[in-house]
Amino acid sequence: MNEGVVAAEIVLRKKKGFNIPIGSWIRGELKELFRSTLLAGELVKSGLFKREGLAILLESHIEGKTDNRKKLWTLFVLAVWMEEWQT
Repeated sequence: MNEGVVAAEIVLRKKKGFNIPIGSWIRGELKELFRSTLLAGELVKSGLFKREGLAILLESHIEGKTDNRKKLWTLFVLAVWMEEWQT
């Protein structure tokens, strides 16, 4: 990198990850996608998860009562995988 273009404290610092705003996306523009995927998709159809439990987890997050973003993201990815590979 060219010297003087970026400050030395930036160039020399340790690598740092970044987070995506999945929690706010679930409350916003991805809300309906998460509802349809988690509550009417393969997770429920498979019998592995109860719709009522998934609904509580999702709605509690959407309403801002709890931060369930990691659980919801994991369940969402599993549901999408199941839709692709379980049939």
